[in-house]
Amino acid sequence: MPNPARKARSARNALAVGHGSYRHFLLGVARRTGNHAGRMRAAQGPSSASSNRRQGTVCTHLGRRSRVGGYVGAEVRPVQRDPGMLRDVIGEERGRRTDDELPPQGEVGLLERMLHHQAGVDPDRVGQVFDLAAVGIVNGAWRNGPVEDWHAGEGPLTDGAMLRINAHTTWRVREIVRRWRSEVGMAAGSPAAALDDVDVDETNLLSARIWRWLVRPMRQLPIGVTLAELAGDGLQEYRDHADTALGSFAATAERRGARCALWGAAAHGGLACRHWWGTPGWPQLVETFVAVLDDPDHAHWTMGIERRDGLIPEPAQVIDRTELRRALLRCPWTLETEAADWVVRAGIGFLQPPLPPLPVPTS
Repeated sequence: MPNPARKARSARNALAVGHGSYRHFLLGVARRTGNHAGRMRAAQGPSSASSNRRQGTVCTHLGRRSRVGGYVGAEVRPVQRDPGMLRDVIGEERGRRTDDELPPQGEVGLLERMLHHQAGVDPDRVGQVFDLAAVGIVNGAWRNGPVEDWHAGEGPLTDGAMLRINAHTTWRVREIVRRWRSEVGMAAGSPAAALDDVDVDETNLLSARIWRWLVRPMRQLPIGVTLAELAGDGLQEYRDHADTALGSFAATAERRGARCALWGAAAHGGLACRHWWGTPGWPQLVETFVAVLDDPDHAHWTMGIERRDGLIPEPAQVIDRTELRRALLRCPWTLETEAADWVVRAGIGFLQPPLPPLPVPTS
């Protein structure tokens, strides 16, 4: 059985030269923001259900374009590849030079400011970092792989089904990460410096545990089928993708330490998946969405997505605003697919506020 922890050694060389790596993600951010300031631009491009993939030791299907991260809305959105774990995702780098270097101290500082000013978490509190890292890990190891094909075009997964599965998977991976945190002797309020004492074998163990749960054929999905039933003959392809993704995470931890690996995964979750359950901005997004449902004159309904009068009648779970709010905040996977599809088509993902700019460092 493949083990992502074993990929750490073979991945080090690829990480060292920066092929689709965490370092190039940070270098791209540093260049685009101009002395580390300014807004980060998302890479844009048309959706595609193509299964063409460029595979390597560390990262898969670089440059792939498809739907972004799941349930942002009924409209096809530009791709965002995985920052910090698999790909250079936040923007297209301009004038990349293969000899560019960002000192390790600069990497740590940049990630710290991204988490604080853009992702909305305290980078010095491991509980907040770990919870957000779970979102990034799920997006990289689950959502941004063969699942894109199962979702796009005529695939078997609707937007609402993806909302439910992504949220449920994030919840389960978050529980795995929280148990691991306790096992290595850290509380939710422990400082980030505690991560510097985590042995590489421990982060390898975390990667392997997440991989084993993600790829288990009999894993029950909230839409009523198992992973094996959903994937069919594509199960091995997904296993390979998850192995590569989590092997990359393990390699980053081995090369740069657990702090960089988890801060990188958290930055991924906080920036590329701001519209996901489990992120700091999700509760406010839900509150705004529920309020907008009863405000037919809100600008949301004239922003180019489906107008309210173009939607099907509200399902029962949407009519009950109290129940809808509760389910979206606590456990979106308990929504029926009809209700989840309606929520996505109504454009919940379009209500997130703009990404704050990174401040200029003081020194």
